[in-house]
Amino acid sequence: MKYIISLLVVVGLLSACSSKDTESSKEASNDNKVKETTVSGQSDPEADDEEAEKLHKKIKKESTKADFVELNVDNPPYGKKVKVEGEITNVTNDGALGGELYVSQKEGKGYGMYAVYNLTTDEYKVGDKITAYGTVESEKGTAGGPKITATLIEKK
Repeated sequence: MKYIISLLVVVGLLSACSSKDTESSKEASNDNKVKETTVSGQSDPEADDEEAEKLHKKIKKESTKADFVELNVDNPPYGKKVKVEGEITNVTNDGALGGELYVSQKEGKGYGMYAVYNLTTDEYKVGDKITAYGTVESEKGTAGGPKITATLIEKK
């Protein structure tokens, strides 16, 4: 009886190992197909530009003007699509993906200060007037104000 149980355990272990090997080889095969497609397929720059333009129009349409009072709270509306229009007052890591632009936006009788996390490689300087489109982050910027991750920034 022990022999039969031992045999069943060994067969079970071997079959489990072989199914994992099969899955791994299928995944490796799929990875190779993706790599082949990527390497052999040439992207069409015009199609890429058209797609980017569609995304930019969508972002602009869905974004609302950022409101400092609404966003400068302990739990800001994470992921809300906003636009910030104003003047750059400080720049960190200019030209590098992930640099921050501090933007002062006129709001009512005062100004709102936003940390705009720049996901472009464009360069900006203090005094540039921009419109940044992006999403509200859950954490504050380095200076303590609302943080916006911008995927589209237009210089005025």
